[in-house]
Amino acid sequence: VTMQENRPVVLNEPYEDSRFNPAVDMETGYRTKSILCIPVTSEHGEMLGAYQALNKQGEDGDCAFDEKDVKRLSLVAVFGAKTLESYLLHNKAFFDQLTGLKNRSGLYEAFHTRILSGQKKTYSIVMGDIDYFKKVNDTYGHECGDKILILVADTIRSHIRPEDCICRWGGEEILLLINGTETVATALAEKIRASIEQACVTEEGTEVSVTMTFGVASYIPGFKINKLIQLADNNLYIGKNNGKNQVVS
Repeated sequence: VTMQENRPVVLNEPYEDSRFNPAVDMETGYRTKSILCIPVTSEHGEMLGAYQALNKQGEDGDCAFDEKDVKRLSLVAVFGAKTLESYLLHNKAFFDQLTGLKNRSGLYEAFHTRILSGQKKTYSIVMGDIDYFKKVNDTYGHECGDKILILVADTIRSHIRPEDCICRWGGEEILLLINGTETVATALAEKIRASIEQACVTEEGTEVSVTMTFGVASYIPGFKINKLIQLADNNLYIGKNNGKNQVVS
């Protein structure tokens, strides 16, 4: 009700109110005596969620929420909304909404954070591209193409370490920032390539699979990240021109 009608709801006798669902209490043995639910909205009035308080413990033993409680928790909800809205805006700015991977801005943020924190270890760039992705979209539709992108993202995510970074570079291109030498990055890219080759999604009863081609470039003193990305991209297209479904370093 709070989220549907965008208003505070107070239930001081929840078991006597048809809006209350006692199923959780029955499962846990918990006894809900009072509920205060406050809507959490953005500054533009967009519903973000709800803040809920249970079982008030007053100094006199009273568990009923009153108008003062509504005002206090409404203020808390305002601050919570600001924090949540900032988080959501950050996600939109630095993460791809379909796959949950970082986008280009997120990749650059991660890279510069690493440099500023003094993590100047050897690193490598891996650029990957889904082979014949346009054919997938043309044959099975863009919804299937989205499933493939999510599958690829999840497969790659399962292989990388916490210190590595993965980003949807654009379209069907995936870029990885790997802590390690070219040898380490090439071996990792090969594992990812083999895993993707074995994976598939189902579209209207048909199994659809793809392959990926990867290009690798490792840190060269004096080279900026954009130059290394270009070198990895060059190696990627060498692989594309030489049969696809391979890793070139």
